[in-house]
Amino acid sequence: MNREYLIPCKWREIPEFLYSRKGQPNRKARYHGSVFSQVKDFGSKRWVVCGYLEIDYEPYLREGVSEEEVARRCIEYLNIPPERKKYQKKKVKPLYGSLALYDYKFKNDGAPYIEVVVVTDERKNKNFWGQGIST
Repeated sequence: MNREYLIPCKWREIPEFLYSRKGQPNRKARYHGSVFSQVKDFGSKRWVVCGYLEIDYEPYLREGVSEEEVARRCIEYLNIPPERKKYQKKKVKPLYGSLALYDYKFKNDGAPYIEVVVVTDERKNKNFWGQGIST
């Protein structure tokens, strides 16, 4: 995969509850509680996660890259596994499972970000609040 093609971004951390106390831990996103019947293998092999991606998307849109392509390249960037540690034998997996873009909205609240709904292949991940529902 060509790394120049990818667009760097990161998750905006969110609290578990809207009105949580200070000092509570934050995570990257949360599992969606609705049933997505249009997602193949939903509830058995695939689950839906929603969250916010911090990214300055303005320069890419000015270059003529479409909004969908910006969101897709950002998700592909998150699918890159971290570097293997020296002398590590075990193969490194992506931190969030294998993500695929489902839906997105470009927003700006003083800082630009993308509100995303993505499909993952991990039912429970330490980076996300909750766990995927099984059907």
